[in-house]
Amino acid sequence: MKQKINILLLVSYFPPDNHVGAWRWGRLVGSLPTDKFNFSVVTVDNNGNYISELSANSPARTVERIPYPYGLSFRKKYQRLRKLKKHSDNGPVQNDGSVRKKSGLSSIRRWLSLVVDFPDFSWRGSRGVMASCEEIIKHRDIDIIIASHPYLLNLRCASLLSAKYRIPWIADMRDGLTGNLFSPYLDYPILNYCLGLVEKNILSTAARVVVINEQLANTIKCREDKKLIISSAYENRTETKKEGISDGIAQLVYTGGVKGFHFYKPFLDGLKLHLVKSPNSIIFNYYGRDFKLLDNYARAINLQHGALVNHGFVDNRIAQAASVEADLLVIFGWSGPLGETYQSGKIFDYLSSGTPVLAVDSPSSCVAIQVATCQLGSIAITPSLIADYLGNCVASEDFLKNVCLNFNHQEINKYSVDFTSNEYAHLIESLALKRGR
Repeated sequence: MKQKINILLLVSYFPPDNHVGAWRWGRLVGSLPTDKFNFSVVTVDNNGNYISELSANSPARTVERIPYPYGLSFRKKYQRLRKLKKHSDNGPVQNDGSVRKKSGLSSIRRWLSLVVDFPDFSWRGSRGVMASCEEIIKHRDIDIIIASHPYLLNLRCASLLSAKYRIPWIADMRDGLTGNLFSPYLDYPILNYCLGLVEKNILSTAARVVVINEQLANTIKCREDKKLIISSAYENRTETKKEGISDGIAQLVYTGGVKGFHFYKPFLDGLKLHLVKSPNSIIFNYYGRDFKLLDNYARAINLQHGALVNHGFVDNRIAQAASVEADLLVIFGWSGPLGETYQSGKIFDYLSSGTPVLAVDSPSSCVAIQVATCQLGSIAITPSLIADYLGNCVASEDFLKNVCLNFNHQEINKYSVDFTSNEYAHLIESLALKRGR
């Protein structure tokens, strides 16, 4: 095998994009040794500040940002029109945060837009991506192509490049196609079935298919022997906390957005039950978008005033600092379709913080299993159990301290960037070896 392996990486988000999809690749690319791996990254210009330590200090990693390549999308145009009609985050929304029932005309328009854009709104944007990738392939001896979903465009281009230049490629499925809980095609069984055929066809050309958790792997439509589970990862680990709640008021923190299908209502119901018994003992700090969903429901159930504090959508570094300082972190599971496969990227920042976690989720979900296996805290989905756990947190100064002391560090380390990057390195090296490089 030659000294270095050249890798072409196709992704939709890459540092310094403040997006969960970027963190996975920033951690992976930044951790693999430069004396073994050269990365050429083709990613989308997401209108960010693209001066990063990664590109500045790692000359072996070249990042090419291309204009947003996803072509004309009927669905995207329709969504922009709808957004113009919506109220801002500070404006009035429905009391329960649910989606308004669509009219018949709206449903027909939505269905037509999905048919026009099938199988993905990015599908017709391959020209710019292919041109950039082929330019790199011509000037560098590329050994392996890695393409990440989202979006389908990356997978399509990788498949086409692999066939044309006989380069093996890895499909990295951070979300599935038919297993993506945010997919609009889930509402239309026939279109979703056809999407499954597309998924099966494209992934049949991949050398390996990397999936981030076992539950999601079960939804991916490809041969079982191609699947390999390599989790997302946390980058740095904070030392386990030794202190109890210092001022008698537990500081709870949630970082990330909330949508209507998140289990935020059982949590707020449980918080209310607790605060009725122990007023002013907990403050819930929210870092993210769509705070109105929580605020409206809190008002509807007459939650104690001042129990929720909205810090807004902030830089991930600020949210992570708040996670480290928190007494207890809260993460919400997903109550909608495919909820068991839902794995918020925030759980990995939570893992790195050294702070106990309350997962408001079904015990069978991938996040709940992760929390239970790592012994990070508790999983509860009923208000009474949530209230009991919160009561234990504030009743004893040593309760959360003991949770920290019982962390399963052996399991936690399996989600570290060192562990997961080693898994990826072995995969890349094995494919390069088969190719005779």
